[in-house]
Amino acid sequence: MKKLALVLGLLALALVVPAAAAPPPAPWWTQRPCPVEDSVDCYWDADATNGTGHSFIVHRFPDGGPTCVMYVGRRYARHHDRCR
Repeated sequence: MKKLALVLGLLALALVVPAAAAPPPAPWWTQRPCPVEDSVDCYWDADATNGTGHSFIVHRFPDGGPTCVMYVGRRYARHHDRCR
């Protein structure tokens, strides 16, 4: 009887606690590797390409919007992320 109460209690708890929502999918341009460092709408992996520097994502917003460089490393990004 105690086991049945425990099972029912766990089932009730599972119904009350919401499941964690899946994160939204990453934009396509964060998954595409940059062929050269000056490319846009891609991810530059500094370790895999030349072994030095910092990895970053470059995105040009549509309709004449800015081109943004967003660094992967948080400490570096704090001072060097930019949109122009």
